[in-house]
Amino acid sequence: MEREKNNPQIRRLFDDCQRAWAVNEENLMEILRKNKDTEYGKAYGFGQMDSAQAYRAAVPLTEYDTYRDLAKNPQRFTSEPICCILTTSGTTGQQKEIPISHTSLERYGPYLHDMIYYLVGGRQGLHLHTSIFRPAVNGRMLMSSAYYRYLREAGFLDVSTYLGGEDLMFCEHIDHVAYVKLWLALGCADLVSIQSIFLYDVLILFSYLEENWRMLLHDLRTGTFSVPIEPWVQERLLRHRASDRRMDELEQILADGFETPIARRLWPDLRVVVGNGSKVFALQIAALRRYTGGLPLEYYSYGLSECLPGIPTALESEDFTLLPRDAFYEFVDGTGRIVQEQELEIGKIYELVLTTFSGLYRYRTQDLLEIIGFHGQAPVFHLMGRRGYLLNVAGEKVDDATARAAVAQWAAEEKLRVLDCSMGIDSTQYPCRYCLFAETEEPCDERLASKEELEGRFDVVLGALSPDYEDVRRLGLLNPPRVFLVKKGWIGRFLTKDDRGTAHTKPHLFLSQIQTAELIGGCEADSENV
Repeated sequence: MEREKNNPQIRRLFDDCQRAWAVNEENLMEILRKNKDTEYGKAYGFGQMDSAQAYRAAVPLTEYDTYRDLAKNPQRFTSEPICCILTTSGTTGQQKEIPISHTSLERYGPYLHDMIYYLVGGRQGLHLHTSIFRPAVNGRMLMSSAYYRYLREAGFLDVSTYLGGEDLMFCEHIDHVAYVKLWLALGCADLVSIQSIFLYDVLILFSYLEENWRMLLHDLRTGTFSVPIEPWVQERLLRHRASDRRMDELEQILADGFETPIARRLWPDLRVVVGNGSKVFALQIAALRRYTGGLPLEYYSYGLSECLPGIPTALESEDFTLLPRDAFYEFVDGTGRIVQEQELEIGKIYELVLTTFSGLYRYRTQDLLEIIGFHGQAPVFHLMGRRGYLLNVAGEKVDDATARAAVAQWAAEEKLRVLDCSMGIDSTQYPCRYCLFAETEEPCDERLASKEELEGRFDVVLGALSPDYEDVRRLGLLNPPRVFLVKKGWIGRFLTKDDRGTAHTKPHLFLSQIQTAELIGGCEADSENV
C-alpha cells in the first residue's frame, strides 16, 4: 500500500497540477517547435511563434473537416512518428480516423491505470478485465486497444495478474465474451477488482450471470461448453477449472438468488469496480448497484479518440481533473469567446479545444465541461455532454447526423414515408436497446414487412453508418433495436400531455430514457397508433 501512495507517476501528476498553466504553455511550445517544418506549421508560421497569444491570433479553430486526409498523410500535420490510426464515429455521420503518435501515448502514461490502485491502496491480488484488446487491422484500432497495448509494451501492465493472462486479454476475436470472462471470474475466489472500459460492460456481465448461472455452473463442473467457443479458447479456459470446494460454494451463493448484491458474496476480497461512467450513465450505474451494492466504483477516465484528457482522483467521483501533460488546452465559453485555463470560472460550461501531440490544432471537441473547481491550477470538471446530442450506451456515440442518415436510408429501402422521428434507449432490460419511433402516414399498412424484419434492417443500416455501433452490437453490449411506427404528431402529443411542459410539441430526435420508457408504454397501450 505504501508503494502505491508513493507512486512516482501519480506524484508527478499531482505536481503538474500545481503548475498546470505553465505546463500547458510548455506543451504548446514543444508542439510548435517540433512541427514548424510541416506543411501545416509552415502555412501558419509556427517557427515564428513565441507565445500562446501569437498562436491563437494566427491559427483558426478547427473541426474534423480540416483533417480529412490526416490519416493518409499525417506528415502534413505532424512530425511525430504515428503509432496507429484510431477509428471512431464522426459528428457528420461518417467515420473519423485519428492518428495517434508514440509521443501522445507516452504523455498519457500509466496515470489512468495506476490511479485505480492508488485509490484502493494497492494492486495485490488477481484482477478481471471484461474487455479484449484487438490488434490493429490495416493499421487501425480503437483507443482502448492502443492504450492498453502501450501499457503492456511499456511495462506498466502486469498481464500475469489478470485472469486468463495475455491470451484472453490481447487477441483478435473471442465469441461469447461474457461467458468466457465469467468462466474465469467464477473459478477465482480471490478476485480483488473487476475492470472495464465502461461500467456498462460490468452491468452486462452481471446481467448475463443472472440469466445463465445454471448453465455456467454446469459447464464449469463438467468441463464442457454450452455455447460455441473457439477451440483455443476452450483449451485456455480448461486451465481455469474451479475446485470442487469452489463449485459447492458457487452453487450455494447463486442458488440464494440476486435479491441482495451478489458481487461480494461471490468475491469477498473484491475492492473496486472500474469503468468509464458519469451522469450520462446514471440509470445504468443505478442498475449496476443491484449487483455491486456499496462496492466502490472508480470512473477511470474521460477519454476521446483525439486525446485522453481527464481522470478522477477519488473513488465514486464524477469529478475529472484535466491531465496537464496530454495536450495544449483552450476553451470556448457560451458566447463563443476563447478562454484560457487561468480564466475559467467555477459553475460555467465550456467546450474543450485541443492542440495535440498527434497533429490536431485548436480542435473543437464538441464536449461540454462544467468547471466545478481546481486541483492546484488544473481544472476539475463534470462532463455535461456534447455540442450536438448523442445516444451513447457503451461507447458507440451515435450522433444526430448519423441517426438521421440511418433513418432516411432505412425508410427509403422500406419505401416508407417517415414524417418525423425520435430515438431513445430502452433500459428496462440489459443489454439495452435502441428504440426508433417513426411517424408515418400509414403505420399499420399491411404491405409493410414484419416488425422483426423492419427492426433487423434498421439495425443493419445503423451499423453500416456507425462502425462503433456495429462493434458494440457484435460484442453483445446492445440488444437489437426496436421500431415503433406511429401516426403523424403522436410523439409530440404524448410527450406534452397533462400539461407537463417538459417537451416541445415537435419531437426531439433524441429522448431521455424516461421519455423513451413512457413512449414504449404508450405505444404498447395504444393499439390504434402502432
